[in-house]
Amino acid sequence: MTRRSAVVILAVVLGTLPAALATGTPAAWAFVTAGGAGRSPVTVGTLAAPTDVTATFDAGAVDVTWSAVSPPGPATLGYVVTRTEAPSGPTVDVCGSPSEPLADSPTSCSDGGTPDGTYSYSVTAVYASWTTSGVPSDPVEVGGATTTTTLAPSSSTATYGAEDGVSYEGGVTADGSGVASGTVDVTAGPTYLCTVTLPDTSCSSDPDALDPSDTPYPVIATFSGGGGTSASVSSTQELTVYAAPVITTTSLAPATAGETGYTQVLTATGGMPDLTWSQNGAALPTGLTLDSDTGVISGTLDKSDATTLLSFSVTDANGAVGSASLTLTVTTPFVQQISGHTSSDATSVALTLVLPVVHGDTLVLSLAQACLTSADGAVDSPVASVSGGSVTWVRATATGCSGDGDAELWYGLDAAGAASGAKVTVSLSAAAPVQFANVAEYTGVAAHDGDGAATSASAGTSASTGPGTVSPTTAGELVVSTTFVTQSTPHVVSTLVGPFVALNPVTPYQGLGVYAVDATTAALTPSYTQTTAGVPATGPWSSVATAFTFNS
Repeated sequence: MTRRSAVVILAVVLGTLPAALATGTPAAWAFVTAGGAGRSPVTVGTLAAPTDVTATFDAGAVDVTWSAVSPPGPATLGYVVTRTEAPSGPTVDVCGSPSEPLADSPTSCSDGGTPDGTYSYSVTAVYASWTTSGVPSDPVEVGGATTTTTLAPSSSTATYGAEDGVSYEGGVTADGSGVASGTVDVTAGPTYLCTVTLPDTSCSSDPDALDPSDTPYPVIATFSGGGGTSASVSSTQELTVYAAPVITTTSLAPATAGETGYTQVLTATGGMPDLTWSQNGAALPTGLTLDSDTGVISGTLDKSDATTLLSFSVTDANGAVGSASLTLTVTTPFVQQISGHTSSDATSVALTLVLPVVHGDTLVLSLAQACLTSADGAVDSPVASVSGGSVTWVRATATGCSGDGDAELWYGLDAAGAASGAKVTVSLSAAAPVQFANVAEYTGVAAHDGDGAATSASAGTSASTGPGTVSPTTAGELVVSTTFVTQSTPHVVSTLVGPFVALNPVTPYQGLGVYAVDATTAALTPSYTQTTAGVPATGPWSSVATAFTFNS
């Protein structure tokens, strides 16, 4: 039998051909053989590769185009676009995928959000299970649209502890698109402050992000780029951080009830000028005020004021606050201790104290005699000594109308304490009228102001006790004055401010004792004006004053 070979031509229906695909060739082809004496190729169809692949970066995206491919049969044709990072980076699908290719029209796609770098793009035709790729595009550099970043702090200064009061406005504009997305980091040197997340425009740092510094911090805003836009950095702005305000006053000057001219300056360090002072909680004693600009507490205390715990705050221009609690110790110097005396000629005068004498207090005796004997002649003081009241008495000062004078102050420090009804005896060197005598009691007195004491020796026959003056040697001293005149009523006392110690009219004579606590060493004038029926009357007068220091 003769064996023959035959070429068998197979009719192949596209779409049912087994996978026989060559990638990267101009066309896809296949062949089969049948039994016989020879073999011959059979062309079953071709899938052309996309050509003319181009990639162009513009306005934050890469536009890819290519030439269309004709399908080799009735099935659907599609495309897949891939991006490969140069020179040999990873390849990723950017438009379509093998399982879901792009439609066959249009022959273009846009790759947005591409990271900065250099890339080539390839286009693969997909027909049923056949694929074929064209020549990749030329490399394209993706640098993002040029951006401009701006930074505008709400203030060039901040205070440690209140730095969150400064906001940083970070703006980013992109060439072409005009809009950028992403984040803007605000930093001061290596210190991170905050992040602006676009399209928001501002952020604030922590209240204590930066330590106080004598030199300004350089602050910049950095845009990280992305979304088809380039990174950029703002110009440098300066931020000065002040130390938080701290009240440095640790104690308040002690005050005395009824004191005139009290002054205390509150001080502070740190803070952005100008500082503002305020007082919180318990109110200042009556008559005292706090100057919010200077921190000066001043005024005249009421005689009823008492020790008070006070709270003060100082606020700087950036809103940072410093606080302190301070105690204002108010001493009540005057204890009402009244003793009466009726004028008479005797060798001694006894005064009865109507209240108990408190241990440690000070007793002060004010007394006066007329500066007359006969025909307006002056006399020496007949007072030889003072005793009783649980103290040792010492003459503080006298006018010296003649000799020791006719208006006197005596004192006794550190009373041992005595019950009410205790006697104070004024002994005279000879029988004589003591026109005015009274004992007052003071608390908190440390000592009599000895050398350079606040004394005056003035006497005369005018309508006023001037020009005698009182000059305290220490601010805040207790100044006690006695004035004696020969006219009875009415009376006017000026300058020395405070309650009367006593007023004892003895026809036709009158004595007057007053006290004041003065916060300065300025001269005081214990003036006394006599009037009769509203008309100043001339008559002999004398006035003395002395000062006592308080326990601190």
